[in-house]
Amino acid sequence: NFDLTEKISEILNGQSSTNFSLKFYTDDTLTIEITNLNSFQNTTPNLQPVYVTITNNYHTDCSVTATFNVEVYKLPEILSDFTLMQCDEDGVDDGFTDFNLNEANEHITKNNTNLTVTYFSTFENAEANENPINSTPFSNATQSTVYGRVQNEHDCFRIATLNLLVSSTHFFPDDYSTILVVCDNDTTIDGLAAFNLSEKNEEIINLFRSGQNLKVSYYRNLNDAQFEENEIPQNQPYLSEKPFEQTLFVRVESEDNGACYGIGEHLKLIVNERPEFELNTSEIICKNLDPITVETYNPQGEYTYEWKDETGTIISTTSSAIITTEGLYTVVAFSEYECESFPQTIEIIPSKIATITLNDIEVIDDSENNAITINTQNLGIGNYEFTLDDIDGIYQDEPFFENVAPGIRTVYIRDKNLCGIAEIEVPVIGYPRFFTPNNDGFNDTWKVLGTNENFYSKSIIYIFDRFGKLITKINPEKEGWNGTFNGKELPASDYWFSVELIDNEGNIRTKKGHFSLIRK
Repeated sequence: NFDLTEKISEILNGQSSTNFSLKFYTDDTLTIEITNLNSFQNTTPNLQPVYVTITNNYHTDCSVTATFNVEVYKLPEILSDFTLMQCDEDGVDDGFTDFNLNEANEHITKNNTNLTVTYFSTFENAEANENPINSTPFSNATQSTVYGRVQNEHDCFRIATLNLLVSSTHFFPDDYSTILVVCDNDTTIDGLAAFNLSEKNEEIINLFRSGQNLKVSYYRNLNDAQFEENEIPQNQPYLSEKPFEQTLFVRVESEDNGACYGIGEHLKLIVNERPEFELNTSEIICKNLDPITVETYNPQGEYTYEWKDETGTIISTTSSAIITTEGLYTVVAFSEYECESFPQTIEIIPSKIATITLNDIEVIDDSENNAITINTQNLGIGNYEFTLDDIDGIYQDEPFFENVAPGIRTVYIRDKNLCGIAEIEVPVIGYPRFFTPNNDGFNDTWKVLGTNENFYSKSIIYIFDRFGKLITKINPEKEGWNGTFNGKELPASDYWFSVELIDNEGNIRTKKGHFSLIRK
């Protein structure tokens, strides 16, 4: 039934009702007039047009026709009587517990999410939409029957009766617990990992009598499990929230009527640690020495290992690996639970003892500041440092020595990567300005310094007195001139020399000069 008089003011749109007369009809030919305006029952289901004539009372030939619809909305389709079952898991086995009344919504509304449900303690309150009750938590100790006002978007409603029933039976077996185990295999070592909780659904459902349409859900705490709030979704991996070990509450209920079959702290999540160890980022391999052994250190447990070279070939399955050539090598560790460590990489850097020849050395000799310079371009791939004459002396990075005393000098080249020390003799030619043949062991002979059987061995040295008389001819390989002539000591004086030095490649150096013989 509709009260059509409610439309009159809208139709007149501010005009005076004394100036106009309105008549209502059910047909567009304006032959079937509606006389019971206060209680018109539509004759066409759901949607029906109504026609109106508006006539000027003072000019009855002035008239217009309008139309509007009357519409009957459907009442919501509901389950008018439903029993919500809850497990008595509040710690007191007395048949009373808290409910989340909203758990019944999907059943009462037949899964129509466009309907809203509000609960009341009496049918009258539900009908009048007065004094709603809190839907959670609601204890059946207050009352065991409540009423749900189910309302659609048009404010049409029906009322459902909701019965609250508590099961005091524990359906889970005593001490039942099940475990999900994973490795801490994400990008951060924190004891947290992703779990597929649904892996345990079948095992849990098999605890109950077969043939039932059961649902398994998981919660962080008992309160959420009781009221079915904050359920952990199973359509995506669950990232645990407590490091290494966490226990979840499991709820089993009927998909058909929501009956609770059991709630308990039954699922343990265990995250096994990712193996951890240390490895140097680089090591040196000496190409002139034996292969090296590279080792992991500071392992946090008992592991097995897998070493691979750059081609992916496994070269070792222990904590160490024998390396024969340079390159990048990767190692991972595995725990007893088959958890895998982050891969660690070590770079094997090649080095080698220096290779040196006289062609790599430049000598400035027979001067006020004799110098030796080493050309490093051909030494090799190592990182080298240098010293002169003393293999255990102080090494320097610069390949240059000055103020070098004449003689056969030894250059030592040490690889900083400990691949060895190369050495080479270098002749630095010098001519002593005096000698003192007094048999004290110092300067007892005169000779050209920087020659021996290896350097300038074919050379000839001539010594003359101040008058140009040839005193002696000496071999640079010998000890030198002792200041005698025909077995007699010559007096202290200046003497002259002429030198022709011939190296092993036939190059000739000549030198003339004088020196002093001093008698003490």
